[in-house]
Amino acid sequence: VADVRSWRINVLHKKLTDFLTKWLPQHPDTITQEAIKLIEKTESDSMTFSLMTNFMISHAVSSKMMGMDRLLVELSDRYYSTGKAFWADSTILSNVLKEANKSRYNLIGMQARNMPLVKHDGTPFHLYDIKSKYTLLYFYEPSCGHCKVATPKLYNNVYQQYKNKGLEVVAVYLMTDKKEWDDFLNEHKMTQWINAWDPNRDSYYWQFFDTSTTPSEYLLDANKKIIAKRFGVESLGRIIDMFDEMEKEK
Repeated sequence: VADVRSWRINVLHKKLTDFLTKWLPQHPDTITQEAIKLIEKTESDSMTFSLMTNFMISHAVSSKMMGMDRLLVELSDRYYSTGKAFWADSTILSNVLKEANKSRYNLIGMQARNMPLVKHDGTPFHLYDIKSKYTLLYFYEPSCGHCKVATPKLYNNVYQQYKNKGLEVVAVYLMTDKKEWDDFLNEHKMTQWINAWDPNRDSYYWQFFDTSTTPSEYLLDANKKIIAKRFGVESLGRIIDMFDEMEKEK
């Protein structure tokens, strides 16, 4: 892989893709570790180093595997923020760092930020005040087209099925228009959730969670560790079932 001639044929790209997606255990930590090893093997040649690093960061961005943003953050910290990515102009560098920062504090396995929030009735609380086997931290905006569909579906279907299995939902309204929020909650009768917001922007949620698109979902365990993220409400039940099965097998 350190010979630039190997990059001039199409075979290497396929072999690398197969290695990352078929030969390795499909776990973000394992893939990240092996990707870094491959990049390190090319560092003696500037051309192959740039090609391999670009290949790996493209894989991190395009991967559909949950948690592969770990590779993006690792590459950003090792090569782009340190100046080793000599080929990256200011625009590329800014884009890579921006994308990495979206995930920096919410990687799977990290402790979720213990954010101060305010309930719909005006009661202040912190995320860690919620005691439940699973906590879904759900960021949404009523004006978001996808939120209009996903939020009632989450409340009426998934939540009602799993609330007795230890699921609590902290649904965070991201805007500051109280009437808009009231109207949305009243329309869909979502009274059993912990409905919250941050009208004074005290939580800095945008620094610790990626809410650049909505809805944005983070599933936390009993200790508020992030165990799944940005999966779509349709997948929540299957994810909880999977973790319950894993717990039984211990």
